[in-house]
Amino acid sequence: GWLPGGDMSWLTSVRGRITIVVTVVFAVAMTLGGWLLLQRAEQAWIDDLEAADFAELEMLAQDLQAIEAITSDDFFLPAGVDGTNFGIMDAGGEIIAQTPGLIGGTFFVEGEIPFDEIPSEILEGGSFVPVGEVTLVTMPLELSGGVVTLTASSSLEPVRAGVDSLRGLLLAAVPLLVVGVGATSWWVTGRAFRPVEAITDQVGRITDDRLDERVPVPSSRDEVSHLATTMNRMLDRLSASRHRQREFVSDASHELRNPIATSRAKLEVALSHPEQTDWADTAEVVLAEQERLSSLVDSLLELARIDEGAPVRTEHIDLDDIVFAEAKRVADRTEISVADVSPMQMDGDGRQITHAVRN
Repeated sequence: GWLPGGDMSWLTSVRGRITIVVTVVFAVAMTLGGWLLLQRAEQAWIDDLEAADFAELEMLAQDLQAIEAITSDDFFLPAGVDGTNFGIMDAGGEIIAQTPGLIGGTFFVEGEIPFDEIPSEILEGGSFVPVGEVTLVTMPLELSGGVVTLTASSSLEPVRAGVDSLRGLLLAAVPLLVVGVGATSWWVTGRAFRPVEAITDQVGRITDDRLDERVPVPSSRDEVSHLATTMNRMLDRLSASRHRQREFVSDASHELRNPIATSRAKLEVALSHPEQTDWADTAEVVLAEQERLSSLVDSLLELARIDEGAPVRTEHIDLDDIVFAEAKRVADRTEISVADVSPMQMDGDGRQITHAVRN
C-alpha cells in the first residue's frame, strides 16, 4: 500500500527502516540546508545593501568635491535611495553635516550609536553592522578644508523582513517535502520489494510433494533476480535429493526382497517336507542369504553416504572373476553361459559391482 496501516510491525521491516532512514536524513539535510540558506541570503542582502550605499557615497563624494568644502554650519545632506542617511565627520570625530532628522551627537536614527563607538579602521573606509538593525558604510574624502569621512547608514529592516519571509516559506515547504520524500521512499521500496514478496509467498506454498514448483524470477537482473535464481537452484537440489531418496527406498526394497524371499522359500519347503529336508543344507542356504542380507544393508548404508557426498571406495578388481562367481552361485537354479566371458580388470567398489552383476 501507499502508507503503513495500524499494525506497527512495519517499523521493524526493511521497507519501514529504509523509509525512516531516508526521511530522517532528508529532514536533517533540509534543516541544515535551510539554516545555511537563511544565513547566506541575509548576508547577501546586507552585501547588496552596503554595495548600494557605497555607490551612493561615491556619487555624494563627487558632488562634495564639486563644491570643494562645507559651506555653512547648517549644511544638510539629502536622504539617499530607500531612506539612506548620510553624514560627514571631520578628523576629530565630530559631525559637521548630516541628513535632516538625525539626532545630534548620534549617527543612527534607530540604533543611536555614537560616532566614538565606530572602530577607527572602519572610518578609513569599509562597512560595519554595529547593532544588527542598521548597516554603516564609510569612505574617506579629501576636501579643501581637510580630510573628512563620509558615512551612509541604512536600516536592515527590509533585510530582516526578507529573511522572515524566506524562513516562513521554508517552515511551510520543508515539512511538505519531508512528508513527500517519506511517502515516495515508502512507495519506491514497496515496488522494489514486491518481487521479494512474490518469492516469499511462492516459497510458503511449496511443500514436500510440490518440490517441482519454482519461484518467479524478475527480469530486473538485480540482487532480487539473483536471489530468485539462487532459490530455484536450491529447489532443484532439494527436488533431486528427494528423487534420490525415493530411488534409494526403491533400491533398498528391491535388494532386500531377494534374500528374504529366498530364505523364506527355502524354509517353507523344508517345513512342508521335513522328512525329506537336508537341514544342514537348508541352514547353509539361509545363513548365506542372511550374510547376503547383511552385506546389502551395509551396501545400502554406503550408498546413502555416497549420495551425501562421501568419497567412493575403489580397488583393483577382476570383473570376469565376479561374473564366474555369481554364475556359479545360481547354477543350481538358472543356467547361465559364461563361455564368451573374457578377462577384464578395472578399478571400482568390488561389493557394488558384485551387486550389479548379481542383479
